[in-house]
Amino acid sequence: MDIYVYFKKTTQWAFLLLFCATTAISCRKDVLYPVQVTQLMHDVRGDINKILFINDSVGYVIGGNRYSWHDILSSTDGGKNWLLYHEENEGHKSVYGISHYKGRIYMVGYDGKIFIKPSVEQSWQYIQTPGWEWLQDVVFTGSDTGYIVAGIGYGHGRIFMVDSLCQIVKTDTFEYELSAIAFPVPSIGYAAGYGAILKTENSGQSWQLLNVKGDFFKSIYCVDADRVWAVGFNGSIMYSGDGGRHWQQKRNGDNPLLKPYKFRTVLFKDENTGYIAGDKGVLLKTSDAGVHWSEMKQFTKNDLRCLAFHPDGSLWVGGSEGALFRIVD
Repeated sequence: MDIYVYFKKTTQWAFLLLFCATTAISCRKDVLYPVQVTQLMHDVRGDINKILFINDSVGYVIGGNRYSWHDILSSTDGGKNWLLYHEENEGHKSVYGISHYKGRIYMVGYDGKIFIKPSVEQSWQYIQTPGWEWLQDVVFTGSDTGYIVAGIGYGHGRIFMVDSLCQIVKTDTFEYELSAIAFPVPSIGYAAGYGAILKTENSGQSWQLLNVKGDFFKSIYCVDADRVWAVGFNGSIMYSGDGGRHWQQKRNGDNPLLKPYKFRTVLFKDENTGYIAGDKGVLLKTSDAGVHWSEMKQFTKNDLRCLAFHPDGSLWVGGSEGALFRIVD
C-alpha cells in the first residue's frame, strides 16, 4: 500500500476514534424523560432570573427587563397562585439575585437596586446604592453579613460586603465581571465570573483567584465547602473536590467536536444528583456525581436561566419571556 494512502487512512481512523471518545465522555446520548413537566401560568412579561422557596408555602420568582422594569412574583400557597408586584418609584430595572436570611428577603438588581422585605407580611423596602452598578447575585451567611457581586462589560467586577440592612461595609474591586456567589459555610465562599473563580477563607476579608479559567462562569454551586461545581456560558463544566486547589474539566466548552451549549445555572439536589440549564431549553442531569451528564427531553425553546428545588422535591425552572416550569423527575 502506498505510504501516503496508509497515512491518510490511519489519520482518518484516529480522528474518528478521537471524535467518538470525546463525545462519549462529555454527555451520554440517551435522552431522559421526566415524569411530569408543568408550565406555570402567571403575569410576568420579562425574563425570570431567580426562583426561591423559603418553605413549603412561601416562594418568590423574580426577573424583568434589564433596563425597563422588574417582575416580582410571590406565592403563599406553595406556587399554585402568584401575586405580581412592581416598585412604583425609582426601582424600574430588572432584579437578578435573591436571598433569605432570618425572616428577611433580599433582592438585588440592575443599576444598583436593592429590595428588602423585613418579613413575609411586610412590604418591600427600596434602596438605591450609590454606584448604580449591575448587582447580579446576593447571599447571606450566619453572621448577619451579606455579599453582593456586581459586574458589567467583562472587565469590571465588585464584591460588596453588607450588613443585615444592606449597608455597604467593605468593597473589593476586580478586573473581571462577577455574576454568581455562594457561601457553603460562613467563613468560606466562592464567586464566579468572566474567566475567573475566587475564594475566601476568612469571611470575605480577602479573596484569592483560583487556578481555573477558560469560560465565562455564570453559576457556581457548593455541595459543601470542598466540593464545588461551576458552569460557563461557552458550555464548560468544572469541578473541584478539594476546595478549589485542583479542578477537573468535566466538559470543555471550547471543543468544536462537542454539541454547543450555553450554560447559565447549576444546582445539585444531593452529592449525586445535579442539573445544569442553559439557552435554547437545554437541561442536563447527572445521577452519578457528575461522571456522566444526560440531556433531558426538550420541553421549551426558551433560554433557561435559573433552577430551584421546591420543598416537595420538584425541580422548578425559569427562563426567558416568563418561562416557568415545574418538573417531577
